[in-house]
Formats: sequence, structure tokens, C-alpha cells
Amino acid sequence: MDEATLVNFIPGITHIQWLTDWQTGKFLGSAFVEMATPEDAAYAVGMNGLHVLNRPIKIKYQKNDRKDVWPPKGSEIGQEEQQQAEEEQE
Repeated sequence: MDEATLVNFIPGITHIQWLTDWQTGKFLGSAFVEMATPEDAAYAVGMNGLHVLNRPIKIKYQKNDRKDVWPPKGSEIGQEEQQQAEEEQE
């Protein structure tokens, strides 16, 4: 799973926080996302159980509890492309 695949499958995503193992950095198969509008969030929740990359996707709504800092730094859509471009320029 990568950013482009997820954004193409679920329109309206503005931020993605990929969950990774804190020691190895390996992707754990889950992510938190922020949607542009409540309607986009409702549409995404309605996609729960559909298949992406031949695997079922689980989508749940989580109300912001205001305890966490959100969005986390570096979670904006397009960060991967921006980082790659910066690395190529170096």
C-alpha cells in the first residue's frame, strides 16, 4: 500500500499517518487519515469491507478527542513526492 493507491481508492484524504513498528520502521498495515469534509468521511466509512490490492479494507470513524496533535508533521498528501524531488536535487 502506498499513498497514491490509498488516495485513488478513497477520495478526499488530506493527511495520512502510516503506522509502523517503532523499532524496525516496518509498515504494520494500518493508517490514520484525515478527510477534507464530513461527506468525504461518510463516503470512506461506507467503503468499509471493500477490497484494495485484493485485501479487505477496514474503515472506522474516529472523532477527534483534541488530546492529540493533528495532523502530525509530514502527513500531508504529496509529502512522498516532495521528499523524492528534494533527494534528487541533492
